Amino acid sequence: MTRRRTNFNKLTTKDSAKVLDKRFMLFVLAVIVFSSLAVVVSSARISTVGGELARLTDEKHRLQKEISIRKGTLARNCSLSEIERKAREELGMTDMDSDITFIDASIVNSGLSFAN
Repeated sequence: MTRRRTNFNKLTTKDSAKVLDKRFMLFVLAVIVFSSLAVVVSSARISTVGGELARLTDEKHRLQKEISIRKGTLARNCSLSEIERKAREELGMTDMDSDITFIDASIVNSGLSFAN
C-alpha cells in the first residue's frame, strides 16, 4: 500500500504539474489577448483623436479667416467717408445751408432763472 500511495502521489504531482502548465499557458494566452485588445483600442482612440484634431485645426483656420474679414469690414465701416456716405444715403443728411445761424446756448441759459 505504501508503494501505491507513492505511485499515486507521483502521478498526482505529474498531473498537477500538467494542470499548472496548462493554467499558466492559459494565463499567458489571456494576458497576450488582453494586451492585444488594449493596443487595438488605443490605436482606435488615437486615430479618433487625430481626426478630431484635424477637424478642430480646420475650424480654427476658418474662424481666423472670418475674423480677418470682419476686421476689414469694421475698419472700412469706421472710416469717415463711409460714415458720411451712410448718413447721406440712409439717413438723408444734406449739406449745411450757409444761412443757418447758431446760438450759443450757454449764454442764453446763464440769464434764465427757474426759481419762483
